[in-house]
Amino acid sequence: IWQPRAMPNSMIVANNAPSVEYSVMLEPTQKHYLVGLDLPIPLSEQIGLSRDFNLLSRKPVNALLKYDLISFLTYQLDASLPSWIYSRETELPVHDENVRARALAQQWIAEAQGDPAVYTNRILNWFRQDKFIYTLEPGALPDRAIDRFLFDTKAGFCAHYASAFVYLLRAAGIPARMVVGYQGGELNPLGHYVLVHSYDAHAWAEVWLEHRGWVRVDPTSFVAPERIMNGAEAVMSQQKNKMGSNLLDMRNYRTNPLVRKIRLSLDYMNYAWNQNVVGYNQDRQEKLLSGYFNLTTLYQRVAWMMSVLGIIIVVVAAYLFRSKSSLKKNPLDQAYLRFCQRMAGLGLPRQTGEAPNKFCQRIQQKRPAIAATAIKITDLYMHYQYQKIERRKKNQQEIARQMKKDMRSLS
Repeated sequence: IWQPRAMPNSMIVANNAPSVEYSVMLEPTQKHYLVGLDLPIPLSEQIGLSRDFNLLSRKPVNALLKYDLISFLTYQLDASLPSWIYSRETELPVHDENVRARALAQQWIAEAQGDPAVYTNRILNWFRQDKFIYTLEPGALPDRAIDRFLFDTKAGFCAHYASAFVYLLRAAGIPARMVVGYQGGELNPLGHYVLVHSYDAHAWAEVWLEHRGWVRVDPTSFVAPERIMNGAEAVMSQQKNKMGSNLLDMRNYRTNPLVRKIRLSLDYMNYAWNQNVVGYNQDRQEKLLSGYFNLTTLYQRVAWMMSVLGIIIVVVAAYLFRSKSSLKKNPLDQAYLRFCQRMAGLGLPRQTGEAPNKFCQRIQQKRPAIAATAIKITDLYMHYQYQKIERRKKNQQEIARQMKKDMRSLS
């Protein structure tokens, strides 16, 4: 049900509840769904809120859309849950094959004496204390996905933890639902606004508790609090650095000071243009250009924009050309990556986030015959990593040659 510019009856907000008013500029998505802070009430025309608190537009967003919202920071949702929603939010798949997860849910809810809060905390403590890990490359789980994730791989990202958490709650007869949105963002100091990127996408859950309504729970925070505190980009960068990355992928240089400054400057120019042009008529647009830049003809405007674009391209190209040599992996890193590739070919791939010394220990256990060579190569590499920068540049070619020579004996 689309409710335009109104607070849903199922939402309770105190008279003195803190709130914030703000504007959103949304790039085209071809969808009806909109984004906003929690929990938003529309202030703009043609914007509404569904029964399950999704922010919606009457028409698909096919062009840049600017809209205004007010968000309340404290509220209560569905203090009493209608029976049809209760039934919907406790449903499990018709052909559910996750036998182990269902059995665990029945055991734990019985031990919790039917108390949803106690049962919920037990699941979260399990995520926090057991050997669950957060990774962006968990691998496919084609069948019995919940069972295989919870009891076998124990490796996944936010969607894995949120969906498994909701499944365990529903299997115990507790209403729960998965929520998908965005978490975090990047502050652009030039315009004092927040950029929300696609990689900020996140999944969490809501559990319905009697007398409290829908309560937000983020299972990922119990497994990888750094994902919540530092954001998705930091985690992606960390995992790429551990396993190597494509030097030609520009996403690897987003945090470089100069690249970041150029990127945010370009975005601010786009933001300022949209802020002053979107929703305004041609007279306002012409007034803006002529007032700031004294550009009165179409030819002058096009020439100005092409000049600015050309300068930006030249600056970025010059920087990338100057930095090309520094972006290459040093010979020692290349040698160690070849060592990892050789070990993968022998059936011992290096795991995501596995430190060199831990990897070496696993090689010793699995392949004692080549343990001495693996130890020698790892020691050379680790010793180099802790040398001073001056000695690194001086010795890296020699050490890399020694590592390559040692690798010839691996088989």
